[in-house]
Amino acid sequence: MLMLRGVSGCAGRRNLFAKRKALPSSISSPSSTSPLPLFYASCSRFASTSSLRPRTWALWNEGSGSRHEAGAAAAAVGGRRGGLLSTSMQAGSSQHQYQRGYATGGEGGENNNNAARKTYLGEPLELTPMPFNACMLDTDTMRVTDTSDFTTRMLVTVQQLRKEGKSSLWARVHALNGHLLGVLGTFGFKCHHCEPDTVVMNLWLQPGMENKVPPYATHLVGVAGFCMNKKDEVLLVKEGSKAVSGWKLPGGYVNPGEEFGAAAVREVEEETGVRSTFQGLLAMRHQHNLSFGVDDIYVVTHLAAETDELRLRSSEIEDARWVPFAQFQKEASHPILKTVAELMRGSVGVERTMDTAVIVEKEHPSILPNRPPYKLYHAPIPGMK
Repeated sequence: MLMLRGVSGCAGRRNLFAKRKALPSSISSPSSTSPLPLFYASCSRFASTSSLRPRTWALWNEGSGSRHEAGAAAAAVGGRRGGLLSTSMQAGSSQHQYQRGYATGGEGGENNNNAARKTYLGEPLELTPMPFNACMLDTDTMRVTDTSDFTTRMLVTVQQLRKEGKSSLWARVHALNGHLLGVLGTFGFKCHHCEPDTVVMNLWLQPGMENKVPPYATHLVGVAGFCMNKKDEVLLVKEGSKAVSGWKLPGGYVNPGEEFGAAAVREVEEETGVRSTFQGLLAMRHQHNLSFGVDDIYVVTHLAAETDELRLRSSEIEDARWVPFAQFQKEASHPILKTVAELMRGSVGVERTMDTAVIVEKEHPSILPNRPPYKLYHAPIPGMK
């Protein structure tokens, strides 16, 4: 139920009750230039914070920044004790003002002719500074009384951040706070990515500038292990679940926070039971529009086997075997396997500590404070240890 109270220019005040519906186009359209009366939007207080759903209407005001924001505020402010949101739309002018948690506007009525009125909306929400002139809101640690309080304080927060020239606002919404997703959507937040128990949303705060927030999960990264033992034999596996049959290098996806070499060593042992050490990188493939419609990076690593015993430990692997390098080179049909065989051809049978066909790994400290070191991959440098 939406209650509209007190229209400007009317003698006295009367209550008008209307069913939930969209406002006429003359009110909701951003292109409308018709003078509008003053509205006070009031919503009943909700017993449960999860029961709030943003109204389907919005007061459009060119001076207020976002139509989404006006709708969200009008839907919730009336539920806050201590005042109503005033939307001032006088003939020839149109403006919302949100300063230090207040909304100001004109008040109609015969006893108060367009007198200025200020309504306290609350303090901005607690935010954490982020790189690139952004801020983060964590719904798990914020302090609000209910969904109505969250909505009005979000309005104050967005207006304050825009005034400060911030680029974007992130919101981390935990599963138990899922009822806030619709409120954030009303403000114009877009879903950026999902974590195991969290949805991360983003609001670009500068409509007149290009949105610089990059998309999430543009690539999947996998590794393969070209694992060779001391007898110059290459380790191959056959996967029973794959649509394409045949022998291939063992491997799989890289886990978050895992290096290429560590991932390859782990995958080889998980699939075949063979322990190995990482020597370097041999090749890399970049292919578009694969699993889930994202790009795929596939890195082939060079591993030195420490054990030879085969013990199948993955339900995905049907068989595994050691193949002499000469046989591997002869039977290789896939372009990646043929390329790797050619890269390793001149190194078989020769004891080596560094191979010119291998891209080596070197750890360097980060130049940024409080950041972990990183791995740099490059061709061998003469004299490098």
